[in-house]
Amino acid sequence: MCKSPTPEIVLFYKPPPEFRFLQIEQGTLTFLDRKRKSDYPPAVPGLPLIGNLLQLKAKKPHQTFAKWAEKYGPIYSIKTGASSLVILNSSELAKEAMVTRFSSISSRKLSNALTILSANKSMVAMSDYGDLHNMVKRNKLTSILGPNAQKQNRHLRSNMIDSVLDQLHAHIKEDALEAVNLRGVFKEELFKLGLRQISFFMHHRLVAFQLKKANKYSQSVFACVSNFQALGKDTESIYVAELG
Repeated sequence: MCKSPTPEIVLFYKPPPEFRFLQIEQGTLTFLDRKRKSDYPPAVPGLPLIGNLLQLKAKKPHQTFAKWAEKYGPIYSIKTGASSLVILNSSELAKEAMVTRFSSISSRKLSNALTILSANKSMVAMSDYGDLHNMVKRNKLTSILGPNAQKQNRHLRSNMIDSVLDQLHAHIKEDALEAVNLRGVFKEELFKLGLRQISFFMHHRLVAFQLKKANKYSQSVFACVSNFQALGKDTESIYVAELG
């Protein structure tokens, strides 16, 4: 009687960038390691477990990223503990990642602290790609950052410039030889400008919403009154759904 061959069973699991598979063949267990073929960018060598954390102790990590780009190219990966990060050092690659392929990389894995601070990814910069992200981004581009919004907010920028000049003149009067902390002046004024732009935007959106709502109710009332008057009936029993 012909004995059938023992079937081969291969189990895969893949912790990047390598995977192991367990091969069971004719009662023999064999563990093999293989490099996973992938298009991963080159990795910066680091230490086990902590990866490249010790190499990022500098106060200006972007300088470290620039040095690595000279050696590993405009795109490479680093390890920060258990997480892997891909670093882009080219405007062309950044545009491709953030514009062309945005929908495929836009799921943001945030820490618990950032999740709480962003109100569970409610901020457009922290939100995942989807309907909410598209709506908020579209409103921000058209209502705050767009050309029409910039024209409407021109007076806010003029007020900021006047305020900066007033502070500089006041500083010169106090002590003309003392150095001016321009960073502190502009930091405070830019923060005020951002708050004013947001409040200006919210005020106009609220007014527009109230006008639209009032116009909708007035049109409903006018239509109902016109219909009842045309029929010659009493208008006291008119019921408008929007008004309850």
